[in-house]
Amino acid sequence: MSFGKVKVDSSNGSGPSMGLLLTPAVHSTIMLVVLLLVGVTAPLLKQIPQVIAHVELFRGVSFSMLIALTLWQAAIVVMTLFPAEMVLTTSQHEKAAAEISGRFGRLRR
Repeated sequence: MSFGKVKVDSSNGSGPSMGLLLTPAVHSTIMLVVLLLVGVTAPLLKQIPQVIAHVELFRGVSFSMLIALTLWQAAIVVMTLFPAEMVLTTSQHEKAAAEISGRFGRLRR
């Protein structure tokens, strides 16, 4: 058992950055499931007399859910910016390293 950093082999593409790239997709999938469930259950709930009697309350709950999902989606958009910038930076570093190796690799022989 170790409390230090875990050494990750990044050569197979499954490093910690992969989790950063997939997290927004997982959140968007969960959000889509919630929206689909609401779309299915809303017409069913409209048939219940107790729901019809308290329609104002349920409209407030629905609006609150809409606000929460909108804020969640905005957070997901922000979450996608950081991994994309990280991938771009890594790509630029690899491109620069390949260019330097191509130019000066002959000198190492």
